[in-house]
Amino acid sequence: MNQNTTGLITATAVTVGSWHRMKISQQDLMCYYKLNERAFSWHIRDSNYHFKMMISFDSIASIELNVLDDHISAQIDMDLVEAPIFFMENNSSWVQCSDFTEGMQASVVLHHTVRGLAADLRQELLAIAGMDERLCQLTRFPTAVDMMMPPPSSTSMHHHHHAVAAAAAAAAAAASVAAASSHQSMEQAFMMQQQQQQQESHQQNWRHQSLPLSSARDYWIPPYPI
Repeated sequence: MNQNTTGLITATAVTVGSWHRMKISQQDLMCYYKLNERAFSWHIRDSNYHFKMMISFDSIASIELNVLDDHISAQIDMDLVEAPIFFMENNSSWVQCSDFTEGMQASVVLHHTVRGLAADLRQELLAIAGMDERLCQLTRFPTAVDMMMPPPSSTSMHHHHHAVAAAAAAAAAAASVAAASSHQSMEQAFMMQQQQQQQESHQQNWRHQSLPLSSARDYWIPPYPI
């Protein structure tokens, strides 16, 4: 293969609907991009049979790289506007054939998922998109923060919840003290007002003036199909 026009995507699995192929040995699953043909090519080997499906760049609606929860693995989610073209190797030549996936799912399901290591897939997808203007416009990548942020450990989550609980308790205590202090201050003001009214009005009847109460606001059958 011409290394200038063909490259390898270091995939560990490809999924189309419920059809799933994993890379167990080196030749089980090979995913290529072919710049001279402007196509992706998923190669599957089962016993002595060799199949491939070709996905034209022009049949792609969108490509998105998504980092998985472990922040080590990632998947390329690819949506198509038409089904791939299917081939089977015969005497060292490729012969077009019908859909070889179980239930012919790849002819109906137009969403492909390619999994691998996040750092590898990102680098490879960047290189591919940088060499094809259409793919450059269709491809989306995660932010640098998503690529680098480690998954939260149970210990850090425990400390986080403990800190939140402590902060909430402190806020509640402070609110309780503030409410008590406010209530006491209003009682004093009320008593002073009573005394003043008694002193200034000996002959007039005075009416009790209620004060507002305080409130605390603490919120893939081999070999064919495969």
